[in-house]
Amino acid sequence: MINLIDVQCPHCGANGQIMFPPIGAIIIGPCPQCNEYVVIFCGQCLAVDKKILNSGQRKAIEEHLFMVLSDFIRDRVEDITNDIVGSENSASSEQNDSTNLPSKRKTAITESDFMHFVQSELNSVDDPQAFRDIFKKNDH
Repeated sequence: MINLIDVQCPHCGANGQIMFPPIGAIIIGPCPQCNEYVVIFCGQCLAVDKKILNSGQRKAIEEHLFMVLSDFIRDRVEDITNDIVGSENSASSEQNDSTNLPSKRKTAITESDFMHFVQSELNSVDDPQAFRDIFKKNDH
């Protein structure tokens, strides 16, 4: 079984699926629909500026990627902080159940998911045809 995640291009809104990347992976590539660059990180598809990435200026590229990723992480930390503060202030939320999770969160990657990916799917990550087959515009 191939583990897939749904992604949506932040530039053009095209929907697609990609193989679940390894934990902590940062994947940069073009959207097959609009050809703008995106970053896949922690199950999210984030917009990046193609002009900056193609500029050849190492410092500018590093700063841009750091900004995009740090904005995403800042939002996640804010969500977590709100969960912690909310659960401390509410007597009815002593248990941390899935109904209190922010809508942005995806199901956690299990060790079994990770091992399956490494053993059966990792070798096809760099296959351009597999990428196009999985990350194509969803026509429904």
